[in-house]
Amino acid sequence: MIQILRVLIFSALFLLTSAVSAQVLVPQSGNNQINCGSNTSLCDHAGCTSDYGTNADGYTIIETIGATSATLNGNYTLAAGESIIIYDGAGTGGSVITTLINSGTYNLAGTPGQQITVRFISDGALQAAGFSFTITYTGSPTIVCQSDIITGCDMIATFSDPIAIDACIPPICASEDLATVMANFTTNGAAITGAIPNGFNFSDGITGTNIPDGGSDMYDGGNYLNTNISTLLPYSNGVILPHPAFGAGGQYFTQKINNMFIMVADMNNVTDFIITGNNGADGSGILNDFTYTVTSGCMDYDVFVKRINSAGDPSINQIFIVPTGTGATHTYGASTDNSLHTLSGLNTADRLYYLLVAGNGGYAYTNPEIEALVLDFLTQTGASGTGNAPVTVTQIAGLPSGSVFPAGTNVVTFEATSALGATATCSFNVISPVLGVPIITCPSDVIAACDMTSTFAPPSASDPCGNGGCASEDLATVMANFIAN
Repeated sequence: MIQILRVLIFSALFLLTSAVSAQVLVPQSGNNQINCGSNTSLCDHAGCTSDYGTNADGYTIIETIGATSATLNGNYTLAAGESIIIYDGAGTGGSVITTLINSGTYNLAGTPGQQITVRFISDGALQAAGFSFTITYTGSPTIVCQSDIITGCDMIATFSDPIAIDACIPPICASEDLATVMANFTTNGAAITGAIPNGFNFSDGITGTNIPDGGSDMYDGGNYLNTNISTLLPYSNGVILPHPAFGAGGQYFTQKINNMFIMVADMNNVTDFIITGNNGADGSGILNDFTYTVTSGCMDYDVFVKRINSAGDPSINQIFIVPTGTGATHTYGASTDNSLHTLSGLNTADRLYYLLVAGNGGYAYTNPEIEALVLDFLTQTGASGTGNAPVTVTQIAGLPSGSVFPAGTNVVTFEATSALGATATCSFNVISPVLGVPIITCPSDVIAACDMTSTFAPPSASDPCGNGGCASEDLATVMANFIAN
């Protein structure tokens, strides 16, 4: 009868609790943990529908992070001499909140940041139904808005979504999606390439499968893109293309701005990426390489560089960038006339960046110069993402970015929603000028002469949002100026 009642009670609790994950059992010995944010059921070691065994002494830690809190509520039926002990904190070293014996219902609403430990002890004799508690997490995400914006006379304001973090879910560090990297390179490409010293703004690299010349004999048909799966990949000119060359679900894009050509790809079980073709150096000049590791955002990258310079033609600098940990290696052709550059061991890599940078007049880029341009590229394209936990950010008040905002103070509000459904908001002001109100500036105070007369210049006045205007001076002023001059 007790067993049937236990099943009915648990079924009712389950129906009343949304988003409940698989049950967690307090171990018969030892310990385990319910990770922050995991709404679940916590039962004794025999499960939520069976009588517990003898000689049990184990505990479960209910984890919280930041401002999240956990609520525990449910029913228990214990034999004589057996108990459930609830501790404040992680583990059994904290103070005892309560000790449960016999049978009953128990509810505990934890405070923000409070971790709770549930310990179950049974003896070697009697057994009973045990317990079933529902664990529910609550807690707001953290969202931070930008400072107030004061618009110009066009009254237009642009802004980005604020950053929001769910403290209960560990930050996720992953490569930014291709569309975002491409958009950021389009926006910031001029700044990225403009910071490269002695860059050569080569031609070609927009469409086709190679750079025929590039100007100043940079190539003799080079910069062909290949993988171990497929060869002669077409340049996409800022369009993301799905392609089997990068494995199942693989895709890539190419883009060329000024002195830099880039190829960025999402890959799946690709072993090799290969550049082929012929350079304009024709065997002259200097060929060298170096490798290093760089950190950008929340990710580390391995960088592989091949340089051909000092041949009189524009220098060719091929740069491969992959997330650290793939074990990749690179090899290249021994002649400066050969574009060949191979990156191998990419089986576990899911992202590849290839940069081609040209230097004017065969300019030889130093290691620090290469390192600086690579870090600038990774930073300004947002390649590694933000490392934030998955939180949905929605604008819930105010005009969208890029709008013309009415004169005065306009409030813009964003809301963050965590994986648990908790919300938090932040706001900032967009302040637009009141059109048609001029600015007038009077001269400094004047101390009159002894005859109590004074002269002073008229005040200056302007309309900060006016168009200036151009018109003929009045006749009196023209005549006075002619007489005087």
